[in-house]
Amino acid sequence: MANLKTLKVKTSLIGAFLLALAFAVCASAVHLAPESRRQEKQEGGASTPEGKALLAKVVEGLGGETNLRSVRSTRTKSHLLTRTFMGDVPREIEKVFVFPDRLWEEVVMPGSKMSVGISSVAAFINLPTVKDDSIKMPKGPVDLPASQKEETLRELKSDPLFVAQHGHDPKFTFSAGGSQKVGEVEAKILDVNADGVVVRWLIDPHTGQILRISGHVLWTGGPGEQVIDLDDWKIVQGISVPFKATIAHGGQPSGWVEIKEFEINPRVDPKLFEKPKVGPGKE
Repeated sequence: MANLKTLKVKTSLIGAFLLALAFAVCASAVHLAPESRRQEKQEGGASTPEGKALLAKVVEGLGGETNLRSVRSTRTKSHLLTRTFMGDVPREIEKVFVFPDRLWEEVVMPGSKMSVGISSVAAFINLPTVKDDSIKMPKGPVDLPASQKEETLRELKSDPLFVAQHGHDPKFTFSAGGSQKVGEVEAKILDVNADGVVVRWLIDPHTGQILRISGHVLWTGGPGEQVIDLDDWKIVQGISVPFKATIAHGGQPSGWVEIKEFEINPRVDPKLFEKPKVGPGKE
């Protein structure tokens, strides 16, 4: 079996909200990114009164505490366009996130389709069959490294809907201070430590909408900042959702996401999170 240590499943900050991803974001889809991973866990201190007050504004902007607490799972179908050295690559992504620790995502690219399933008990990637026998790649369902499973489960905690449900959890801390322009809006800065996963939200002080999510990731060229701008907010089943996002790494545009469908508390087949069985002779 080929070594899979170079295969990584990355949860964007859009994890969280990545619109492809789902809440997407981008930020939002979990997508395959062999060349990157999030920085190591960072410890946080206590929340500040200003941080808690700004979080309360976000909670109201997302739909209110009652509506947020009713969210147990989400399903997102989105279109992701990723900028690569070979040009822009389109992807159709379906993502299911069952709080707090089950994630399934299917990615359809030109000429191939693959899926990822991660839960507290299993983590696998279902790789497509490559017709060219000269390409030595594993095929079918393959276990992901335990370290990647744990990293992804940890990153799921930074999904904005999940964070908003844990405003009273001492493992989630919030601090506010300063402002930054996002377009024409003088956005308020909210630093979030979601049980060790650190991100920064820029908040519209009037609507409570999260206009931008940023954080640091490690790429082959070294550490860099990932920025996701959220736009086109719509109400879905009482929850406010950003249907568009733009993604940048190191100050350079790297992707665009548009949600096609978003569903709250969908009917979820538990088999999605079970590694498919491979019959005799199919390994």
